Amino acid sequence: MAHVHDQLSDGRSYRLFNVIDDYKREGLVIEAGFSLLSMRVIRSLTQLFEWRQKPSVIRCDNTNIL
Repeated sequence: MAHVHDQLSDGRSYRLFNVIDDYKREGLVIEAGFSLLSMRVIRSLTQLFEWRQKPSVIRCDNTNIL
């Protein structure tokens, strides 16, 4: 699970919320927007846990890629 942010050529910033299965190297969730509120992240994770089994471990990558 990681948050990534970057900037468009017009100066506006955008964010991505990514959830990746490390074992299968599969992208499970990619949520994009100019603002990612916590409720949007919670909704994405809730949907994911409805589709798939809850993982025993969640690793968060707190690095930002510019």
